[in-house]
Amino acid sequence: MVLYNQDVLDFSPLESGLAWLPFCLAFLPGVLVAGQLLPRVGMRTLLVVSMLVMACGVLMFSMVEEDSSYGSHIMPAMIVTGLGFAASLPAVQNAALHGISDHDAGLGSGVTTTVQQVGGALGLATFAAIALGGTHGSHTVESAGASPSTAYASPSAWPP
Repeated sequence: MVLYNQDVLDFSPLESGLAWLPFCLAFLPGVLVAGQLLPRVGMRTLLVVSMLVMACGVLMFSMVEEDSSYGSHIMPAMIVTGLGFAASLPAVQNAALHGISDHDAGLGSGVTTTVQQVGGALGLATFAAIALGGTHGSHTVESAGASPSTAYASPSAWPP
């Protein structure tokens, strides 16, 4: 979304960074509400609901097109995704540490955080490799035959 904001919507790097504020601002209420709901509804229910909310946000992102505006398309998707992501974190942490003794809780928490970080890095590396794989040695979407706005707005327009 950063590149979409800069290349398609002509945001400056600062504006593109500030455009993520709604995601960050939605994060706090998501975590606070999840913390209140977790003891009431349980971790499985909270995980399912928060993942569905996050999936709705990602679906909203997938509907962004070349002529989409920030206020009507991108910002609402950021808010929904941020709420869902934040609401999932207490349940994920609780599920990861469920059944671990107090003595091993620190180790379990560290392993969970490490797996999250490594998983994120591997996921990013995988998607970057897939996205750049069809550029035939060049690192621009233009060299693959697609304009930046088309490539960013529609994954189906990405090179094979």
